[in-house]
Amino acid sequence: MSIVGISFGLAGTAGFIGATLLNKVLSVSQIFLSCSIFTVFTGLYIAIFIREYSIKNIEKKVKLKAGMLTKDMIKLMSGGFFIYYSMVSVFMIVPQIIDRTVGIGEMWKFFIPGIILGIFSMRISAKLADRGHEKKIVRVSFLVLVISLCCLLADRLYLVEIGLTSYFIGYMCLVSLFPATVTKFSPQNSAGTVAGVFNTVQFMGSFSGGLLTGVLWGISKNTAVYGLIALCVITTLIVNTVQSYSPEHNNIKNEIGVI
Repeated sequence: MSIVGISFGLAGTAGFIGATLLNKVLSVSQIFLSCSIFTVFTGLYIAIFIREYSIKNIEKKVKLKAGMLTKDMIKLMSGGFFIYYSMVSVFMIVPQIIDRTVGIGEMWKFFIPGIILGIFSMRISAKLADRGHEKKIVRVSFLVLVISLCCLLADRLYLVEIGLTSYFIGYMCLVSLFPATVTKFSPQNSAGTVAGVFNTVQFMGSFSGGLLTGVLWGISKNTAVYGLIALCVITTLIVNTVQSYSPEHNNIKNEIGVI
């Protein structure tokens, strides 16, 4: 599930970089037409070459029940909502800042450093998470996100670059951690059901990010950024109350409570 989340983030970022480069030889209409053609070929590939696999140890489909979603899982889902909300928001705000200053054709230069450092940070955070340092990663990542978003308030391009690069570092660390943790906490045979809910919440974040940031941008650039910072702080406070990122730790607490 983490790999799927990471691929979404990388694909979106690659689209922003690739589109600016393609726009030098293709018009916007031609770029969208190319995307449509690739979408059709992708659909045909899935329909023809991807086989259906059944998992033998799952006897029946598991329907979503209220008991499947614990308080900690809901808090983690709020983090997933914000990550996708912020991704769409940043991808709306930063290109417009760049377009007003150096031109949209130079945008790829701003994104590449962030992507490289973000992937590097993600690999480090994944190793630390395997050692049980998930809570520290989340706290540091959200702190980095708050700082990065504050940089977007500046008018100087070097601060915008610092903010964008810092954002990618925090984003990459969290976009892999949240879905992996939610999957770990899922009851037996219901990982797919819970993951489906989590993915839905993430895409609701994408929709909300595009809608609300667009409305706030219509007021002013700073209003859109301040709204993003405020939501980041609120989400930080919510996610910071997660008791544990280890199902084993929760099981021990439940056993102690029963005793």
